[in-house]
Amino acid sequence: MITLNIDLTTPSKRKPFDPENIEETIGIIDFDRFLDLQIYLMCELDPHDEKVYVLAYGGDEDGIVFVDHLTGNILENVNSHLKDIYEGCVDNFDINVFLFACDNYNDAYDLALDMKEETGMLKWQLEHGVENESPTIKNGGVSITSNKN
Repeated sequence: MITLNIDLTTPSKRKPFDPENIEETIGIIDFDRFLDLQIYLMCELDPHDEKVYVLAYGGDEDGIVFVDHLTGNILENVNSHLKDIYEGCVDNFDINVFLFACDNYNDAYDLALDMKEETGMLKWQLEHGVENESPTIKNGGVSITSNKN
């Protein structure tokens, strides 16, 4: 089973987090089939918005955190990396997936680091972004304004 924890409301428009009523604050949806998760995400993600997404999945030691403003990159990560992990495990394997939206890259990286999952793609982005001039926390982040996905 795949449990998706999702909140695509950016912090500037989000209600304060309420740990007592987590299911009212964050959408928690269970999927028995991977295809159902893929279809759901394709319907939920708007390629014309101006959000930066934080996608996280995996375990404590080998978890992946992926930060990007392109919905196509988020879907591609789910369709390739996450699918490989899910299909490579036994049938009764359960996995938690987290997908959150932020207003800019700085907020997204802060959230990713707060999740204590500085691994995988996030680690690569944090270490290699400056010389490639990619949006990273090291160069102050990039605020998405007019660059549509």
